[in-house]
Amino acid sequence: MKEEWANSLHESKDGAALKSSSSESSSWVAAPDKVSSKLFRRGFKLRSNLMTTRARQARWKSSAHEVKCRHGCPSIESLQHIIQRCHYTHSSRVYRHDRVVKRLVKIAERHNRKVLVEPQIPLAPTYIKPDIILIHNKHAVVIDVQVCGDVNAERAFSGKVKKYGSPLCHSRILSFFNTVGFEVDSIFHAPFILS
Repeated sequence: MKEEWANSLHESKDGAALKSSSSESSSWVAAPDKVSSKLFRRGFKLRSNLMTTRARQARWKSSAHEVKCRHGCPSIESLQHIIQRCHYTHSSRVYRHDRVVKRLVKIAERHNRKVLVEPQIPLAPTYIKPDIILIHNKHAVVIDVQVCGDVNAERAFSGKVKKYGSPLCHSRILSFFNTVGFEVDSIFHAPFILS
């Protein structure tokens, strides 16, 4: 019964994005007592793609309804657009991303790791800037955080590994360590993807 309900939800317009999400990203649903009831309701509506958007309203209104973003974007105002792409919510997305980075940095520092936050590593004509590099015992871990919506988390993960693990980026990261005085023998790429 539970599996049938999940399949039917994943095949619906509103629940399709949940198909690629991990069970951990929705674990809070099983413990509603851990958050306020207002936050739980809003989170559930958000996670289930039930928030009111112009695209959603157009599906049940009989007359032609404006579906373009109310903030002037040429895109359709879907929940995914609002949360992940709209210029109006850009500062909230940056804040959300930065909170995740800060939390990871605190955890690493509690475990006595050397932490570099957003180092600017030259890559002509510009640079690369991973969110975090952890250094411990001549090993470095490059961490770049991404909070994705209905984008497949595995695709986001492999994209980050491909970006920072490319031979050019890898060699520039090693050169960067030599320049700033860190002795590093190996680099591991560990993107941190949340959905």
